[in-house]
Amino acid sequence: MKIGIDIGGTLIKLLMELQRNEPLYIESPGEILIIGSAKDTYLVMITFLRSNIKAFFGFLSKIKTQLDQKVVYSTGGGSYKYNAELQKVLAPCKLKMENEFKSLAVGLEYFSSMLNEFYYNLKSGVRETVDLKKLFPFLLVNIGSGVSMSVYKGNSEIQPIGGSSNGGSTFTGFASFMFPDITYKHAIQRIQQFYDSLPKDFDIYEPTLSNPVFQHIDDYLLFSFYLQVVISIIENAVLTAKVLKLENILVKGSFMNNKKLNNTLFSRIADDMTDRHNWEAKIIFAEINSHFGAASCIICEKADSI
Repeated sequence: MKIGIDIGGTLIKLLMELQRNEPLYIESPGEILIIGSAKDTYLVMITFLRSNIKAFFGFLSKIKTQLDQKVVYSTGGGSYKYNAELQKVLAPCKLKMENEFKSLAVGLEYFSSMLNEFYYNLKSGVRETVDLKKLFPFLLVNIGSGVSMSVYKGNSEIQPIGGSSNGGSTFTGFASFMFPDITYKHAIQRIQQFYDSLPKDFDIYEPTLSNPVFQHIDDYLLFSFYLQVVISIIENAVLTAKVLKLENILVKGSFMNNKKLNNTLFSRIADDMTDRHNWEAKIIFAEINSHFGAASCIICEKADSI
């Protein structure tokens, strides 16, 4: 088993790569996604809330005896904050840090080579396969607690160009302020249900409170704030792509990881933003949209062991 770690502002992403004949006998307090690969391995993606970092450290201490590596790589700002704790938990393995922006590019290539990756075309709402090599260079928009934007040119070459603090944590903070006990997943479910209840001719940009759906004013406020964050992210991406004359935009991040909204609300906004700014960019959203940094950390370890 090999692992890679990415500690962000809100989430901790742990990627485990196991041989197909290698069983995993362990329970995790985090959210688990197991996916097959095109090669002789399978991948286990585990996500922890950073607020539950003690559970993450406890999980690492249980699995470290199964590791087939002498060095564990970690990325993300939290990796520096918790460097001492990570080293203590992972010992006798050594810990090395990986550049956060470079890890995005390397991780993207890792998933492209390991999996038959699917993407959602936000403008058409269609799920499709995409040959990333035909998109180079493209704008890579990474939505985490904040948003980073980079130009990805292929061969792990990435150029950071900017970003915004208006990301997932902005919405999460607002939702927690309105509903102290609400979880992120519950908030997204309420948004989905509210959006489904809207009439087809509903103007999401200039709503009127006289509409019967606004009898549920709390849901409207939650939806409205989420909508403004999504619009801000997509509009900034389109404007940046236009300035840089990039015709392709790849969006990743769990903040917009809702298949139904991908095919409805997000595709609608993508159409509107490209039309508004007169830039016909292709906007796609990665179905496997997290753990890129953690994947890069596995690649770094393999390079060290050669």
